[in-house]
Amino acid sequence: MGHGTTGIAAVELARNFIGMEMDKEYFEKAKRKIQMAETRTQLELNFES
Repeated sequence: MGHGTTGIAAVELARNFIGMEMDKEYFEKAKRKIQMAETRTQLELNFES
């Protein structure tokens, strides 16, 4: 999963993805970044005039 960039893009585009990472530290960092992207996506506000 590296830095989680592909996972973040998938979240932002409402797509599914599968990520694999051998290094537990990288996995945890990527997981946090992807979870933050999910939160941002859920918090987007739309205003209509």
